[in-house]
Amino acid sequence: NPADNKPKEENKPAEAPKSGEENTETKKKSYIRVATYNKKSDADEALKKLDGDFKIRSSKTSSGKEVYIIVSKTVSSNEELEKLKGKVKNYTYQIINPK
Repeated sequence: NPADNKPKEENKPAEAPKSGEENTETKKKSYIRVATYNKKSDADEALKKLDGDFKIRSSKTSSGKEVYIIVSKTVSSNEELEKLKGKVKNYTYQIINPK
């Protein structure tokens, strides 16, 4: 089969930078902090409405109180960030490391 002799270009990652100036850009990961809850049950409830690109991160406040923060997965492209923003438009979200 002649196809076997072709160099395997397909295995290259699809996310190769398109142009020089994107190189430094791609290293910066952005994510969205969607909302913070005092009760895990509230955070779980909110998480159900979002799809699998989000998770709950628990954190302690300076007063030692446990809070539950919904965060998105980290993304490296503006496009992906825009998609995530579309999913959280009903929340008072914050973008961490905006592009």
